[in-house]
Amino acid sequence: MPRLADTQALIRAAVVDGDFAGTAAFLTGGRAPVARLRIHERHYAASLSKALLARYPALARLIGQTSFVNAAQDYVRRHPPASPCIAEYGLDFPRFLASRRWLGRTALVLALGELEWHLGRVAIAISHAALGREALATIPSGELPEIRLELQPGLAYLGAAFPVDDIIRLHLAGKPPCGCLLEPTPIWLEVHGARGEFRMVRLPAATWTFRRELQLGSRLGRAAEAGMDAKADFDPGQALLGVFADGLAVAVHCSERGI
Repeated sequence: MPRLADTQALIRAAVVDGDFAGTAAFLTGGRAPVARLRIHERHYAASLSKALLARYPALARLIGQTSFVNAAQDYVRRHPPASPCIAEYGLDFPRFLASRRWLGRTALVLALGELEWHLGRVAIAISHAALGREALATIPSGELPEIRLELQPGLAYLGAAFPVDDIIRLHLAGKPPCGCLLEPTPIWLEVHGARGEFRMVRLPAATWTFRRELQLGSRLGRAAEAGMDAKADFDPGQALLGVFADGLAVAVHCSERGI
């Protein structure tokens, strides 16, 4: 009898790769044991392909259901899950999809896939109680550049070369994307979600840069500099008030203390 690790490798080869040569000799009991194991092989491919389709429905609509499913089945053979959580599966599927030469829309597929991945992530987040701007009142003005803001967990900031937010809106309305949406149009998106809902907002490039820096954990002063690098007349003060007005700030961290 093979060792446990060897047995597991043989089962993996059968279920993931469809290679039953190593397992056939060890399957006993009942009739047609290989045929019964093939049920698990088919279920593996079908369930993960279904998970990818649920994660990237607009992408499937863009390239066509048949092409998407064929690519998904190829992907699940090459890239089995690395964790037991199916919700975490398929992060790099858009890149795999874009690598297929017949597609010809690499940048669009990557941008739309990234947006759909984040929509699924932020929609299951749980919002925290938002701070008002009065949270800044106790901080000496000289310390403001050194503070760090903690933002809502259900946030994502995406820069895209295509209007992928409009493609998503059309998909949700049950409509295919029109040709004009397949042409390059740079956008800077803020995606905010919680408890099964989400919203997508286009931001000016400087505001997007400022908020993204804050989300990444940069000091307020560094975020302000990044915003002004994006646009010379960017107003960091107004941008900071906007973060609080939109309910995005949940904590203020100043040196060793938190507010």
